[in-house]
Amino acid sequence: MTEESKRKQKFTVSSPGVSRWRFVTRTLVVLMIVLVLLMVAGWIAARTDGARTLVEQWMENRLGMQLLVGGTRIGFPYVLIAENIVSGNGEEGEGYLQVSEARISLGCNPRVKVMLNECDLVLARGAEGAWEPSAFAVLASLESVEDIVAETKGFRDDVCLRVENSSIRLIDGAGRDITRATGVRFSMARAEAGDRLLYHYYLWIDHASGANIAPVYNLEREWLAIDELDYIQLKYTSDQKKTRSGHSFWGERRAGTPQE
Repeated sequence: MTEESKRKQKFTVSSPGVSRWRFVTRTLVVLMIVLVLLMVAGWIAARTDGARTLVEQWMENRLGMQLLVGGTRIGFPYVLIAENIVSGNGEEGEGYLQVSEARISLGCNPRVKVMLNECDLVLARGAEGAWEPSAFAVLASLESVEDIVAETKGFRDDVCLRVENSSIRLIDGAGRDITRATGVRFSMARAEAGDRLLYHYYLWIDHASGANIAPVYNLEREWLAIDELDYIQLKYTSDQKKTRSGHSFWGERRAGTPQE
């Protein structure tokens, strides 16, 4: 073989490190493309009537009440948004729930994060004293924030809950206000401190008033709960810190309390 022929022969030798890097790069590119396609497909599917029906059924099963969801879509940062959620027929004296927007996302710890925006809840007391919608009846009989902790123990490990710009009304059978709270914000989140689980709660009410309660403004309460203790106060401020003696969380007279 002549010297000139040897020079024409070219060999390319790749080191194992370079080949491995190229394989990893190509794999990542393929995975990114697949991920983008799945996200686009999910964005399109979330707007369909089938997705809206599935979300509607999931909420109904969770709350045990009939609901109508106006629509669903994907929002930033890739969370499921259910819009215009309503229950009831809006008849006088009837309790109902209206939610402008519910944002639902999945995670590992907690498994579900829920944010409700512009939620209007009306609890109506029937002739026999039962509150409707029954799924939220416990809110009408709150005695203290410790009751909030007790009622959320069953799901606080799995759900991070946040409520913004909302209101709660308690009405009688004729549709008259018993108690009204506006500008309600509430959050409940799980946290870890070493090997101990903590649960952080926050409650804000712009204004609360009712037949048996003096007006309350700018109520802010923040507390922690642990398994063996339901209430560790972090903050408690209000223009009126306490309801009248013998009245419950919302100002209704407790059974057996004499008239003032």
